[in-house]
Amino acid sequence: MMAPARRAATCCAGRHGRNGGRLPVRSYLSMMTARPVTLSDQTYVEWTSRFDCDEADEDKVTAAVRDGVLVPGLKALEQRFGPAR
Repeated sequence: MMAPARRAATCCAGRHGRNGGRLPVRSYLSMMTARPVTLSDQTYVEWTSRFDCDEADEDKVTAAVRDGVLVPGLKALEQRFGPAR
């Protein structure tokens, strides 16, 4: 068995990808922070995910988290609250 690799993907919810499939991760933690940008009446959103996965899967899993969770989640925020100005 390969040693787990610690990965961080910038920009999640649960351990499920875009189509509800399980992601092969362990110790999954995700945090979203929204901060007002008062000069422009906008909001800065920072979304981070941390997880462990098998080293052989790191690139594939990181892309799956980014493309299957983070990007769709940020697009859902944009649909709900409006596009960035």
